[in-house]
Amino acid sequence: MNLTIFSIFKIYILISLSTLFLSFADANTPYVDLRDIVEFNDEDRELAQMVENKIRSSLCDFISPVVKTTINNKHLKSYNLAASIHDLNLDKTKCNTEIQYSETGAVGPNGRPAGNSYKIVESNIETRKNSILSVEFDGLNWKTQINPNKHYINIILFIHDETQHLDSKGYYFRKIKLIYNRIENQIIMDSITQDVPLKNTRFSFFTDIVERKTVLWDSINGITKVFPVAVGSLDVRTFDGMDEFVGSMTVEMKSDARIYLNQPSGLYQTRLDPWYYKGRPFLGVMDDSGQKYKEIGYHYKIDEGDLVRGFVTHGCVRVRDKDLYQMEAIVFSGEQDFVPVQIVNSFIKNPDLIQFSSLTHPFPKQDVGFNFLAYAEKDYLSENNLNLVSRNIGSYPNSFRMSEVEQYLWCHQNGIAQPIRYFENWASALDEYCLTKIAHSNQNIIPFIDYILGSKNSEAKIEPLRPIEPNLIEGLCKKSVDLNDAVKIYSEEKNRDLTFGIYVDHCGCQRFKLELGNRIFKDTLNNILTAKDVYKNYCG
Repeated sequence: MNLTIFSIFKIYILISLSTLFLSFADANTPYVDLRDIVEFNDEDRELAQMVENKIRSSLCDFISPVVKTTINNKHLKSYNLAASIHDLNLDKTKCNTEIQYSETGAVGPNGRPAGNSYKIVESNIETRKNSILSVEFDGLNWKTQINPNKHYINIILFIHDETQHLDSKGYYFRKIKLIYNRIENQIIMDSITQDVPLKNTRFSFFTDIVERKTVLWDSINGITKVFPVAVGSLDVRTFDGMDEFVGSMTVEMKSDARIYLNQPSGLYQTRLDPWYYKGRPFLGVMDDSGQKYKEIGYHYKIDEGDLVRGFVTHGCVRVRDKDLYQMEAIVFSGEQDFVPVQIVNSFIKNPDLIQFSSLTHPFPKQDVGFNFLAYAEKDYLSENNLNLVSRNIGSYPNSFRMSEVEQYLWCHQNGIAQPIRYFENWASALDEYCLTKIAHSNQNIIPFIDYILGSKNSEAKIEPLRPIEPNLIEGLCKKSVDLNDAVKIYSEEKNRDLTFGIYVDHCGCQRFKLELGNRIFKDTLNNILTAKDVYKNYCG
């Protein structure tokens, strides 16, 4: 597909949004994975669980091409249809029983850090291939009454089947109508209403920063998905001398942001470096030329345990595995040259996107506690501090446990530093990964959200970072200074004892090993330690 055609789609999106999404006022949980409804939503939990049970107990009815042919026979009436399907008694050779519908959804690989990279030990690809990736209640009116005791239930499945729709790499959507019998508390199949191969879709990604949600929307078929996400830490510039700004490190992108299939950088199906991406997809956002990376991507949740649906990142949008792999399929396996992206503070504040504002996801938000960009008084980067550190910074093996000025110099000497942000007498700092340093607050997020939305809440205040003084001491790591001399130098400068840990932080493991030689040491319990024991304790 060329860009001219896609420009037409962009116009079509704006027109279609107003016609397809008339009102979300009466919607409960449309477009949300049923597994999330079962776990987090009281109102529709029982019905969602019944539908899930029906899919698992009658999988062939939902995924078999044979069943589709039978259901689409116009001579069958809908009320006899359920019985007809039930009587088919399809065996394993007549439907793709390798297709699974797991309780977790797609799961990324298992592995372990290997230096700065990630070594995959177990791919878990079976959770992502030949699977029903998601099932949602489909449409604003997904439940409609037939009579007082029966309702139609519309659902949509996102399926990967390596034997079907090969021109979409096996991915397709299937829309199904069910009948819910309230008296008998039973779900039965009515009809498969439509199959949509992924190649026949045109998706866009829309992210609401304040609500911490991302909506995926297909402008051709109206297919919609709602995912919970984590967004950028707060950038609070309400100190004296700053510009009274409060926002997220996830910046708004209203018109020129895209994820290109063949972009030059920032797009991975398996990102191994740095290790904390853990071999998951990384979907980097580019400008409309496809050449400039906008320093934001959709990627793995990083935090241990569940996603933290809060303001926690350096600007990227974190997504759960089962949602991220659906986004990956749309980007890599459809026919779009690129997926348009819009990121805004709030759908409500944007007329073109207000139709999405009432779509919700029941996954809990973290409204108490957030991360924020750590500004410090700019004089921590004074010429005196920089001169003190610059002569010795090369002796550091890494940037852990450094002061702010040391981290600044170390990162710049290694060419991996994010830019420092300056506002009057304030400046940001860098962390041990040479990313913009963020800190944590246990305050409630609401005053800050109010400020973002325009109310200028006076409670949106945080404490600035207090930089620690440089640690490096001139001469400590010179070749002519042995370990005994280093102890004296450190004691005179800092008026406290030099520990092995501090020495390693200053001079590195290689120098530490040389200085240990073949010495024998005693620990605090008078246990004998060899030089090899001591080295292993501090350097592995």
